[in-house]
Amino acid sequence: MMPDKNKIKLAYLYFVPKPHKPGTPLRPIGSGMSSPTIKISKMLDELIRPLFDKYVKQTTLIDGVHLVRQLEKYVNLGLLKATTHLCTFDITDLYTMLPQEESISILKQFRRHFNHTHVRGMTIDAIECLARIVLNENFFSYNNQYYRQIKGGAIGSPFTLTLANIFMWHWEQPLVEHQKKSNELYGRYIDDIFLTSNDSIQNLTKMLEDANAYHPNIKLTGSGISPIRLSPIGLSPLANVHCTFTNTFGGASPIGESPLYFRQYGLWNFVNWRKFTVFSPIQSVEFRQLAKVQ
Repeated sequence: MMPDKNKIKLAYLYFVPKPHKPGTPLRPIGSGMSSPTIKISKMLDELIRPLFDKYVKQTTLIDGVHLVRQLEKYVNLGLLKATTHLCTFDITDLYTMLPQEESISILKQFRRHFNHTHVRGMTIDAIECLARIVLNENFFSYNNQYYRQIKGGAIGSPFTLTLANIFMWHWEQPLVEHQKKSNELYGRYIDDIFLTSNDSIQNLTKMLEDANAYHPNIKLTGSGISPIRLSPIGLSPLANVHCTFTNTFGGASPIGESPLYFRQYGLWNFVNWRKFTVFSPIQSVEFRQLAKVQ
């Protein structure tokens, strides 16, 4: 893990547009593939990410197809009703809003919670020390000036994603427990959250407002609630879903409609691509219409 002085380079900051967001804001990216701490970051990611994937898979969404399969289970259990709402919301600037010391503390809680005092022979204290180096010693250049990041982590650093996921594991526990007690879906893809509810719009909005107050650095935006219209006879409940997105916090009028068409078959192993703008946990994805292989 020792950096080679002849190969290391100072990280630099650049921006990429987010065209799916109003006003096309910019996402800050720290390019640190040759930074002094990149090897430590990669090692920590290799150590901790498998633990997160193992223990938090029940509430982690992988992609749009995974979401569809979760909805299929929801339907098969008879939980989809005329009153069911689909809701999706985004966590604002997750990577750059992570409180550094609190995130390291939650990393220790995560390992103790799942009884991992050592990972490949490395102690909790050693991992804490290395994680602090990755977060606190994050220097970069921008416009010929030099900076040190004092909140959050570099988006281009491998360990930042894993640490953000573990921080969100801790943050989302009240929501997860609420959804379990209500027999509703809850899933998260990094900073995008999807859930179902058969509660009233007022109670659902209150629940999300409460979640918005869990932590001062974690703010929920762009929430969409979509009523489900049950399908005609002969089609599955997911065969004809109509989504209407609304701003639950601001009470604004619908910002758009996207009809989604799913046909449910016994065998889902052929993917027919069709482009939609949908409530997927991955923004502006190509949603997949699944068809049976003949």
